Amino acid sequence: MRFKNIYKYVLAFGVLASVGSCTEDNLDLLPKIDEVYEGKVFSLDELQQMLNNSYGSISSGSAYGADAIVFGELMSDNAFLSIQHDGYYVSVNQMNFTDASSDAGTAWSQNYRIIRDANLIIHSDTELLATDPAIMEIRAQAHMMKGLAYFTLAQYFSPSPALGMDSPYGIVLKPNAWDPEDLAQRSSLKDTYAEIVKELELGLANAPDNSEQKIRLTKTVAKFLLAKVHLHFGNNEKAIAFANEVINNSPAEYDFIDPADLVDYFTASKNVEFQEGKPETIWEIPQTDVHNLQVNGHPGVFFANNGQHRSIMYRPSFKDTFVGDIRFPIFGVLGSEMDIPRGLFIRKWQRANSEGPFTQNIKVFRMTEAKFIKWEAMAKMGQGSTVLTELNEFAMTRNSNTYSGDALTAVLEEKRREFFGEGHRYHDLKRNALAIVKETNCTANCNIEATDKLFVFPIPFGERQKNPEIEQYPGY
Repeated sequence: MRFKNIYKYVLAFGVLASVGSCTEDNLDLLPKIDEVYEGKVFSLDELQQMLNNSYGSISSGSAYGADAIVFGELMSDNAFLSIQHDGYYVSVNQMNFTDASSDAGTAWSQNYRIIRDANLIIHSDTELLATDPAIMEIRAQAHMMKGLAYFTLAQYFSPSPALGMDSPYGIVLKPNAWDPEDLAQRSSLKDTYAEIVKELELGLANAPDNSEQKIRLTKTVAKFLLAKVHLHFGNNEKAIAFANEVINNSPAEYDFIDPADLVDYFTASKNVEFQEGKPETIWEIPQTDVHNLQVNGHPGVFFANNGQHRSIMYRPSFKDTFVGDIRFPIFGVLGSEMDIPRGLFIRKWQRANSEGPFTQNIKVFRMTEAKFIKWEAMAKMGQGSTVLTELNEFAMTRNSNTYSGDALTAVLEEKRREFFGEGHRYHDLKRNALAIVKETNCTANCNIEATDKLFVFPIPFGERQKNPEIEQYPGY
């Protein structure tokens, strides 16, 4: 693939940062950066190398390479961990978190690693090159990574903004270069929101336009992220504005998928040309036969029926709602007989394709989500009639259900059907202060109300030992 060849050096850093991510055994490249960071003006080549390292951090299995997908599915009514598993993601499946939980701790440390890497670029001593367009593009991508990491932390470690934007339980902001001795307190939810928007807007200002490179953070990615962030924090007017920018004003290389190609977009393992670098994709993480997330990190090893750690199942009652739907073939074979009722594998994430094991690129953001961002915001602004009309037109392209009644409920249901397996459902429920109800295949925390502490990850014990100023979320 041409994109993979262009950016193979990005993946070289990405894999080093992510191999073995599910065992929290990430290689930390900071000492190498520190050696050149002290009092030195960075060259363009050095900044590019640091950006490559940052892409590695954000693409790791502990970030958007795997955990973001798995968390969003298991902490919802979509998926469950089979009884026949080998120890991965147990606490996530049960949502049985404590301040010693490794999954929550890894989410915290990996996202602050991304922020640290981004800060080293943003605050590098490059005054002599400050107006160089290439330098400005590199810094813009670092701002976007930082904004995305802040947003991810807020999604996990802060309560839903729908419960009140006056919450003091935002995240710990790191506006300057990474400092292990920085004992900052938690910011408020409002300040967290403002900081995320600031970083993404700084990224948008100088982000690269090259839309053919779907593995880079471009202006379209920045607009898309601003739409998501504004929706999450309840600014529906701005969410609609940025979603419309993505829908109506993106370069020609971004476009909505033809429904006839949707199944192949995920499952055409014998011809990856159907899957990778497609107009529907806004951002994806490249995987090659040399540089990939490997056996303990790639989503395919958990979701695919032939994956080494195959254990993530989907409830049969959910599949039953897809009869006649064009997305029905994305469901796979039955899982373990030990699960009652038996779950199903899905085919969105494959262990191998024609390029070899663990080489399916990881789709992170898609154009179609911009429509759902817009519809959700419109529904919340009282435009339900228009939403239902547009949503039903979309549903007909999938041979899906048609909807009436409450527009927001309809949007969330159809989004669940379109994006199952992609890590959205937990965030959709939490953002809208809706309970998680696991009707089957559940042994612990099967019905979690929106106000339950379990919707919020606890600050890791070790982090609070280093930084006593951080206030733990109530109940932990």
